[in-house]
Amino acid sequence: MQNEQRPAGDEYEISGEFLDLLIAPHWHALAPALQDALVGVDDTAGPVLDIGSGSGRALPTIDAVLPDAEIWASEPARTLRSILLATVAASPRLRDKVTVIDHTPLAAALPDSLSAVVAINVIGHFTPTDRGRLWDLLAERLAPGGRMVLNLQPPSTPEPVPETAPSSVHIGRRRYEGRGRAEVAGPASVTWRMTYRVYHDEVLQAEHQVDYDWWVLSEETLRSETTARGLRTTTVGPSDLAMYAIDRARQA
Repeated sequence: MQNEQRPAGDEYEISGEFLDLLIAPHWHALAPALQDALVGVDDTAGPVLDIGSGSGRALPTIDAVLPDAEIWASEPARTLRSILLATVAASPRLRDKVTVIDHTPLAAALPDSLSAVVAINVIGHFTPTDRGRLWDLLAERLAPGGRMVLNLQPPSTPEPVPETAPSSVHIGRRRYEGRGRAEVAGPASVTWRMTYRVYHDEVLQAEHQVDYDWWVLSEETLRSETTARGLRTTTVGPSDLAMYAIDRARQA
């Protein structure tokens, strides 16, 4: 049996094999909520930026509701970016309108105007300092009538999280399983330890453990940080998704 553990910072080299498979069921709820949140955005005001695009799960939804918008898909992790490129290339429509960039939005040369920004399952990768830079970028480049949509993942404060129930997917004779737990890493962060297992005919074939840092963010802090930059944050979608829309605040 193969057993591997990789250091933090290298997590997607391992987890990229499993991530798209295991998050697929969550997108049954995320996709319609994201679609509803983007309705009304002016898709001619600039590209849509998909931050941490991963395998590209958000792209069909963005395209469906904003059909005239160019999409910039930001994915720094090489393994996930390989899957993302394959996803885009396999769709005649997406390959004509999606540009894949290999930097975070803070390091990329972005257009001056963005019609929308999507950040699903990713905001905890930003340190508080970089998160502030992201809000500054939003305040500077989000077009009038534009919108950012993001979700917050638990925990919202630095506290331990017991091991989650496993998620698993069958592909042929193999079953792919993932579970995770978190420990406090500092005053504003936790360290997640993810365990991935591969079974063949229910016989364990491989086990991988991956650690990664996650910067916690509560709704209260989100509202405080965005309000300070002239942005308005509102809840959207079902409450269990912890999804928010960020717009330019109306002038009094």
